[in-house]
Amino acid sequence: MNWLRLLESLHGHLAILAVLSLLHPAWLLRSGRPLTFGTRAVVLASTGLVVTTFALGSAIYPSYRETLKRPLAYEYPLVANLFETKEHIAFMVTALSVSACICALSAPKKAHLMRKLAAHTYAAAAFACLIAFVLGVVVASFRSF
Repeated sequence: MNWLRLLESLHGHLAILAVLSLLHPAWLLRSGRPLTFGTRAVVLASTGLVVTTFALGSAIYPSYRETLKRPLAYEYPLVANLFETKEHIAFMVTALSVSACICALSAPKKAHLMRKLAAHTYAAAAFACLIAFVLGVVVASFRSF
């Protein structure tokens, strides 16, 4: 198995874990209560997983562009556009999860609404992450390393 195929597979597996991981802080923050040590750890770990997944995807993107993008666009233009859409959604997921993390961790003890906002933001990131994951699976089923 070549390295790019391995990294692509790892990226996909981390993506579905990120979907599930984003639901955890959304659930824990929904009440707006002040953060415990465990909740802080969940917020940081979930956001870290999303950032790591995005960074891995960004690392393999130049090779994708070099070897797969043109043939995919020629044979299956709609699928190539789905991939580009997936990339934009993945960036949105990363931005949402980082902003939710900042919101949750910086909220003063009495700022219940900030933590509830962070919960909703994590839930939106989880939904968007699921869409990006599904689009990635569709694209990978047509062309892969």
